[in-house]
Amino acid sequence: MTVNYNELAKKYDLTRTANIEILNLFAEVYSLDDKTVLDFGTDKESRFTISEGFIKLVENKGYSMFHLINDADYQTGLAALREDYEKQTEITNTHGETLLFLAKNGVQG
Repeated sequence: MTVNYNELAKKYDLTRTANIEILNLFAEVYSLDDKTVLDFGTDKESRFTISEGFIKLVENKGYSMFHLINDADYQTGLAALREDYEKQTEITNTHGETLLFLAKNGVQG
């Protein structure tokens, strides 16, 4: 079974966090005086194998975002995670950060 964990995560991540493109459009539509975007880009890529402790954490829905995932996707992801654990598949991890600062008319930070 092949599951793209990043694609599955993106499907649900936008239900709890704002999309940077939408925030930029918001700033343009409302003609905010000041907009600063700090894009920290993607951290260097790291590789790891899944630990037994992480499997337990996922099984117990130890992160709040797991409660947002519908049961079918959760079970599919968990089965793939267990399979990758058994095979000691190397997982590639990357993430990035972007901060967006907005100022209303006449307000400066």
